[in-house]
Amino acid sequence: MPGLLVPVRVLDKVPGRSWSWSVGPLRLGHAVKPAAGGGSEVRVEVRGPLLLEVLVGATYGPIIRLLLANPVRVAGGRSPLDAAASAGS
Repeated sequence: MPGLLVPVRVLDKVPGRSWSWSVGPLRLGHAVKPAAGGGSEVRVEVRGPLLLEVLVGATYGPIIRLLLANPVRVAGGRSPLDAAASAGS
């Protein structure tokens, strides 16, 4: 929602590789690494109370899948690893 402020806390960051953050009782982790044979492997992990994990998986999961369907377009013509590495600089 526009104008909705959600208090999040960044927990950890490895530039160009991973980051984790929390919001309320949820902890979310995102990791990107080179895949065997080229490309990238992306992992998104959600931890929290079971009902909340299911709800977030049903809502946040499809958004992530959509973004990952064409990561070069989302990253503005750069690979996700290049974009993540430059953001961590």
